Amino acid sequence: MPKIIDYDSKREEIIEKSKIVFAKHGYYNTNLSLISKKNVEWVGQLFINILKIRMIFFYHTVESTLEEINAKVDIIMADENLTFVGKIKEVIHQLTKDEDNNYVFMLLLEAWLVLNRQKKRVFGEFKSGNPKIKGKN
Repeated sequence: MPKIIDYDSKREEIIEKSKIVFAKHGYYNTNLSLISKKNVEWVGQLFINILKIRMIFFYHTVESTLEEINAKVDIIMADENLTFVGKIKEVIHQLTKDEDNNYVFMLLLEAWLVLNRQKKRVFGEFKSGNPKIKGKN
């Protein structure tokens, strides 16, 4: 059976604990670390959700970039004036050119590095093409 959470009372609890931190340290000297000491469960879950949301945005950014690349490759491959080698050179040029702040190559490299470095379940979802936040999507 799913855990039932009373979000209003949880919110009030977090606010009450945070009041103590702000009163003791002041606004400018209070950081997430100080608040998390009083609200460990809440901040931990928030951090996990932020990481998952970041991963989902990253996934969709890479997915969109791959769709753009696919469209460019289709155009290049249909160009009868280019030789096979010329088509390969043009695809590489499109991926690596630094015109108009082209980010494609760097984004693909970053995606590859992230996927190869991370061995956690979250990135397993990313590899399978099905990233989601638990209970969402």
